[in-house]
Amino acid sequence: MEKINKLIQKRVVIISIVVAILLATILAFYATLKQHPTSTKKSESPVSTSTEPAVKYSPEGNTKMLKILEERPPLSQRDKEIRARLVTMSSPLDKTYEYSIEYIPTPDQFQVEIFTVDLTQAKTDATDWFLKKGLSKEAVCNLPLTFYLNFNVAESMRNLKAEFNPLPEGC
Repeated sequence: MEKINKLIQKRVVIISIVVAILLATILAFYATLKQHPTSTKKSESPVSTSTEPAVKYSPEGNTKMLKILEERPPLSQRDKEIRARLVTMSSPLDKTYEYSIEYIPTPDQFQVEIFTVDLTQAKTDATDWFLKKGLSKEAVCNLPLTFYLNFNVAESMRNLKAEFNPLPEGC
């Protein structure tokens, strides 16, 4: 009788494991179907198929950014020297969970990709990185330095109708 009980217990354990694996497989398959619908039903995916940008970039900020890129306002001698050191660093110059700072040789500008929806904090922290390197606030505004949103961040803000200024705060 004891042998039969042990045999039954083993079978119950084996059946329980098989059922758990089957349930996990079914749930994983179902989750995959929800992420990648194959029907003609409207997608519930967080990525929009709209041709509208997820976040509108500030027209004033864009105009000012283009003016800085075209005119290249002069930097002080000290700021020129610091900028020259920064462009020789390997990219990314700095990377955190909030942002990544890159130097792009053509068109000779610094760009910051933002990885968080806390845009103001990310821009402030990235700007502070340049200030801590010794650049003046005026130089940070005129490097040129532009900010842009990571694709996933922009998509997550799509329904907020947010407007984003690509320039450092206060510039």
